[in-house]
Amino acid sequence: MKTFLARWENGDVSLVTAKSEAAACCLLDEIGDPFNIQLIPLKNDSLAIHFRLTDAGDLELEEEMNGTGTECFAKALPRIKAARRELYAANVKTGSDQWKERMLKAVEAERAREYPCNAEDAAWHGLGYDQLLDMERKVRTEMQ
Repeated sequence: MKTFLARWENGDVSLVTAKSEAAACCLLDEIGDPFNIQLIPLKNDSLAIHFRLTDAGDLELEEEMNGTGTECFAKALPRIKAARRELYAANVKTGSDQWKERMLKAVEAERAREYPCNAEDAAWHGLGYDQLLDMERKVRTEMQ
């Protein structure tokens, strides 16, 4: 199994573990259209994340335990990572007006990014992504 980071057009991020990129896209199809996502295979195929139960009955991300989060952040949201590095270097207080203004600009820049990512394979074949997945299944079946 491989761990993939999916970066959606609006800046959202999903983590998915699957046997292949095509299988990951099938799982991600339940969230949205995986045709225009950026799907990044992560170096570390193991994933450990801890959620804390809040007093309000919600689950809140408390920590990632194997460094995967740092890799994800760098690959999925480089403009936000750069903005944070810049703010920390300038000793800007977290949550200050200056912090919020700079982070808002970084978030807007991330949301404006465009990706033809997985669509590239589908376009090369002249297919929509669902058709590409069907074609891959057919090829795998024929090879067995």
